[in-house]
Amino acid sequence: MASLGCHPLLADDSAGGDDESSEQQKDNPGKAKGKAKEKNKEGSDASSKGGQPQCKKQAQKLFNACGHEVLAERWHTQAECASLADEADRWDCSISSNMFYQEAKRDCKETRTLRRETCDALGDDADAGWSGVDFVDGVSIDGNEFLPLTAGATSYVTATTRIEREVTAVVRLVDGRDCLLVTEEERDADTDLLLERREILYAEDVANTLWHCGEYRQQYSVLDEGSDPVVTGVEGSWLAGADGALAGIAMPAGQPLAGDVFRRALAPGVNEDTATVLDPQGMETSIECGADCVLLEVSSPLEPGQSRLEYYHSGTGLVRSETGDRVVEIVP
Repeated sequence: MASLGCHPLLADDSAGGDDESSEQQKDNPGKAKGKAKEKNKEGSDASSKGGQPQCKKQAQKLFNACGHEVLAERWHTQAECASLADEADRWDCSISSNMFYQEAKRDCKETRTLRRETCDALGDDADAGWSGVDFVDGVSIDGNEFLPLTAGATSYVTATTRIEREVTAVVRLVDGRDCLLVTEEERDADTDLLLERREILYAEDVANTLWHCGEYRQQYSVLDEGSDPVVTGVEGSWLAGADGALAGIAMPAGQPLAGDVFRRALAPGVNEDTATVLDPQGMETSIECGADCVLLEVSSPLEPGQSRLEYYHSGTGLVRSETGDRVVEIVP
């Protein structure tokens, strides 16, 4: 019977140094134990400050979880293969299962690598969230220059859908902070059927940095022809303070500088977006992006090889986003 703890995906080291510790333990167990205690103490001190070590530990733990999940999926699939009557079908099924497993292992490792790179890019801010950040009393949400959330509605369009965005007056308490509710409804441009509804929560601190408190997303589908759409999923939903999620920065205060990197959210396995401020000078952009514009590249270790460009204009907010062939732009 195979052991979960011994399969190659889970045998990886957590920070690139455990192989050395293992060898030391073989040669001199007492000395190795003393060094391990010292290393753990250093790691605890750094982690208490919210720096890189804790961030990379989280990346390793999520990697371990990923490994267990794909291994469990492999055994479930192998069990299904074993129930097939034809020997050739059982063989083909088993081969396909093993191919899936190998690919899934590579995906787990790639995601861990990207998470570690994010830790390096963010440095001491990797796990800070809004800990120690001062917020204004009540909700003042219109002080951020490049993402002012003044009450009212805004319309966006894609090639196939229409998005109605509304800044409401509704306030919800999230992880001890008052957060303002912004709703978005995305509908099919031809049929007007509701495809997704999003409830996004924001808070603004005393420096006018706009924080992302979380969001609740509902996906809709028509199950029976002629009937109204019904909720068929809530993928992408998360809330700061729940299930290990931390609030992220929707837009820094003032004029973000090219090269700045900040977390948009840290909801492990759900939303791990990170934004990098780009310098539009010298690069080909879809729309003019000058001194009154901020261009962000948003990426996530959960979506390797993909990124989103977002354009923000001073006093207006988001005016355009591009993800592959999907373009979202404000209606003039």
